[in-house]
Amino acid sequence: MIPEIGKKLKIATFDIETSGLDANWEEILVTAIKPLDCRAKVFRVDSSLNPDKLSDKWVIEKTIQELNKFDVIVTWYGSRFDFPFLNSRAAKYGLLPPVKNYRRDLWIYSRNYFKMSSNKLVVVHKFIFGESQKTMITEEIKRACTRRETWAIDFVTEHCRIDVKETEDLFYVLGRFFPEKMRK
Repeated sequence: MIPEIGKKLKIATFDIETSGLDANWEEILVTAIKPLDCRAKVFRVDSSLNPDKLSDKWVIEKTIQELNKFDVIVTWYGSRFDFPFLNSRAAKYGLLPPVKNYRRDLWIYSRNYFKMSSNKLVVVHKFIFGESQKTMITEEIKRACTRRETWAIDFVTEHCRIDVKETEDLFYVLGRFFPEKMRK
């Protein structure tokens, strides 16, 4: 049994898509937060609700508000990328980071408990389930996103939705390796 499920905690998978790898130069384009067995909630930089489409501040505010509703956040490489990037961008705008809820980075469990040629989400998902729906975000798509081209942000949004769904799939497999004692 997965400890978090047995404790009836509110659990969600989380992913971000950015214009690059460094938070001091790049921005968050899309975030997705998917409660287990429910549809993902997505925040996009080009949302009609965003008062400044050239800034990712609104996306960060909404993402943090949504993350704070959950007891456990499950990611793939989130402890090394998603949360540090989100925290950096939040600090830029003087925003508080998400509350320190319980976090499970499945990449760490994959690395520690499986012996794979790669620990990328797509590789592990294909190995366990025989397929992956993941798409590749090209340089052209990233550049179009920074120009706020809708077709590109649509593509990245769907990519992000797939990531949180496939992370959820692997949560049910890798969760068997979680220790009973949870740490924040």
